[in-house]
Amino acid sequence: MALLPDLRSGPLLDGEEFQIDSDSENGDADIPTPCATPTGEEGEAAAEPRRGLLGRIAFLEAEAEKLIEHSRGCRGHADEMQSLLARLHDQKAALQRLLGAGDAGPELDSWEEPCDLTEHTARAYLQWLRRLLHDLSQAVDQAASGAVLASASAAGATAPRLSGRRRRDAPSRIFPNLEALDIAAVDNGSGDVFHQPGEAGDLRDSPGEGGTGWEPLPRQALYCVVGDARRVTVVGLGGQLLARTRLRGGGCDEQEAEAGSNLERINYLRCSGRLLLSDNQSLYICDRCCRVLRCLHGFSWVVGHCVDEPADRLYIVDRVNEFLSVYGLARLGELDRLAHRDFTDGISSVTALARTLFVADRGANAIFAFETESLQLAFRVPLRSPLFITSDWRGGCLYVTVGGRDNTVRMLDGQGQLRRSLSGGRGSQPGQFGSPGGLTVSLDGTELFVCDLDNRRVQVFGLGG
Repeated sequence: MALLPDLRSGPLLDGEEFQIDSDSENGDADIPTPCATPTGEEGEAAAEPRRGLLGRIAFLEAEAEKLIEHSRGCRGHADEMQSLLARLHDQKAALQRLLGAGDAGPELDSWEEPCDLTEHTARAYLQWLRRLLHDLSQAVDQAASGAVLASASAAGATAPRLSGRRRRDAPSRIFPNLEALDIAAVDNGSGDVFHQPGEAGDLRDSPGEGGTGWEPLPRQALYCVVGDARRVTVVGLGGQLLARTRLRGGGCDEQEAEAGSNLERINYLRCSGRLLLSDNQSLYICDRCCRVLRCLHGFSWVVGHCVDEPADRLYIVDRVNEFLSVYGLARLGELDRLAHRDFTDGISSVTALARTLFVADRGANAIFAFETESLQLAFRVPLRSPLFITSDWRGGCLYVTVGGRDNTVRMLDGQGQLRRSLSGGRGSQPGQFGSPGGLTVSLDGTELFVCDLDNRRVQVFGLGG
């Protein structure tokens, strides 16, 4: 019995082939096991098909994650979204047959139109698909490990360990019931932003007449965008809710965005004390009360931005058009545009560190490093499914959330070398992620705050600084 053809619709790795062991004692006739090889290097040979199938798993997960992204807007993506849905519908049946799964998962046949597929429904489908893929991954691990153990035993040697429990850094604390897509640590040392304790209401830059019930925000607060219309949630470093506010008009003549557009990215500008927020098609410079001061429109899909304030440069990445725009921060005029030949529609985030611009592209499975002055490519860091990236100017390092099968956080130095993996694994236990999102370093550089969107929480990790 051959592996189901549905699982071979994408590129294969290492030219591997599979067979199904129909005589297994445990009756799991649908668990793939590696083919026997006459080479005498059984351990390596057994690992080859395992890597190939896990590569297919990562491919399917990337397809499902694209489906979620396209479900957020449907603008200009209906055809691709329908194609993704059809492919995943086929994969659903294939995975059920392969695993003998009894869980039918979400009903796909009723989704007749692409725009009927809401983001909530797409997320429910992705979670179901991930459970199947997780079970399949474990089955492959067990099959590969069993083959190597048997081979090593016959040879009288100790088998190498192919799989095991992944080491995870335990978070110092977790903020539950906090849905956040992106997050920024904001300095309120000047004490000129006020909230009402216990009310979780709006923010203002003065206590108002009488000042009854209004107090300054803490010295440091966390601003979170939740992908829900124009809403911004503000919490303290202990996770306590301080305020819920919305993006509001101000000094920008075109401050009103398209109806239904969602805030998806946020950054804090240390020098000016401003916020940088964006939805799909617009970018807003705001004060810390989330009032729009200046804005830029006309993008197709803003997925990342950062500022090099000393150099007066604003960098914006657009996923649909696959380019990086450079603006002068003072006048918001476009100075340059980079459309690198290796950029894909998986371009996902950008940050600046020490005169180097880092662009994460999960479609290319890489982080591109460019010189900020010339925009010439300095180097490329291979990394599977990089999602959000941020920098710590104090420590001179980068932090990247990685999706796909890994669901982890990587710490890199300024040259792109791996220094530490902070956590990892899919799940809801401390240190695991359902879907890693944006991340930010505390103002003193001692803690890292990471959004865990599917688990509706933020995890906090100590950096030892």
